[in-house]
Amino acid sequence: MSTFDHILPQLEKVLQDHKTVLEEIRPFIINRDLFGRVGFIVNERWQDDERLKVFAREVKKQLGPHAFDEEEAFLWEENVDPDTERGPKVELRPGVWLVDRLAVESDWTWTLEAQADSDSMRPRIAFYSLKGGVGRSTALAVAAWAFAGEGRRVLVVDLDLEAPGLSALLLPENRLPAYGVVDWLVEDLVDNGDVIVPDMVASSPLGDPLEGDILVVPAHGRDAGAYVLKLGRVWMPKRTHDDSLETWPVRLARLMYTLETETEPDIVLLDVRAGLDETASAALMALNPYLILLFAVEGDQTWTGYRLLFRHWETYHVVKKVWDRLRVVASTVPADEQKESYIASIRENAWKLFSEAIYTVVDELYNDTDPDAPHYPWPIYWDRSLLGVPNIYTQSTIQPVFDEFLTQLKAYVEIGEV
Repeated sequence: MSTFDHILPQLEKVLQDHKTVLEEIRPFIINRDLFGRVGFIVNERWQDDERLKVFAREVKKQLGPHAFDEEEAFLWEENVDPDTERGPKVELRPGVWLVDRLAVESDWTWTLEAQADSDSMRPRIAFYSLKGGVGRSTALAVAAWAFAGEGRRVLVVDLDLEAPGLSALLLPENRLPAYGVVDWLVEDLVDNGDVIVPDMVASSPLGDPLEGDILVVPAHGRDAGAYVLKLGRVWMPKRTHDDSLETWPVRLARLMYTLETETEPDIVLLDVRAGLDETASAALMALNPYLILLFAVEGDQTWTGYRLLFRHWETYHVVKKVWDRLRVVASTVPADEQKESYIASIRENAWKLFSEAIYTVVDELYNDTDPDAPHYPWPIYWDRSLLGVPNIYTQSTIQPVFDEFLTQLKAYVEIGEV
């Protein structure tokens, strides 16, 4: 029996058996479609080569329902170029590429760094977790308050589109702007996005324009309207004037560029959707943040999830692009006699994860107690009184809970600005 997870190992055997043919025919693209079925994209000059028919029959024999029949297996093209193919891709051997087609054109391997205007980009910090309820949004709001208190102009963007709420921590209801991220993503599909940009940003009363301002872009405006119906359209690609398709991660990156140009912040804080979904991948990969905070609570769910993500990054050779921007945050640490053991447990599990999937790939010689290593946790302590109550953000209430985290975060930002 063959299932989706058997495709690659079984395909590797066939590739090895036919390596002489593939070395001659490359570039050779293995196309895995939306249903997980394998076909091939090959230059049309090889269309009558009997060796490819033999290859296709062998693949079908090994993969069964996960491969096309010989008659349907090939797409013959005049020019075959892996760089023009959309979707996660990996070079299995020189000139032989596997490309995956996904229902939503957003994935955990693609970055926009080559297209980014580095002179216009501000330092972006992504707050990310695998599950909700770990204090991620509260930590972001506190970080915004702390940076503003140092005289910085902070732009906060709520990208937790399927569970919005960050704006409630920073804005009273009467200060919400008219529109939010979801509104722009929908309006942009009909070339109406630029019209609403000035009405997407509001200043938080927690900031101080004479010292540092906190500018908030919510997921939706003060009248959410038909939010669910709009949410079902935000992932749509846009048909451009030259009749090409602009994927939604590219559109999201364009929105960020526009917002940063309009507001001119010193620093940008992104509240990223929890989980391994397309919203999170677009925020972490297409927006190319220079720091990615991985929130962790101790438990198998945390490490199983991050292991799945790291394994994916390793397979698609993304580790070297992101590893030095990752930092683990130990969230909801008990502020009692258990705190040391709790932090030690997170550090131990993070060390196992990073040493297996990251450090061996990038050839870094960290040890498990190195405080400068990406796996070494920045702690945030548990305090029920801080949950969703923005008007108590004072030094006396914040310091016991967030002092260590903010110290590490500010130090990282300062080093990055040198």
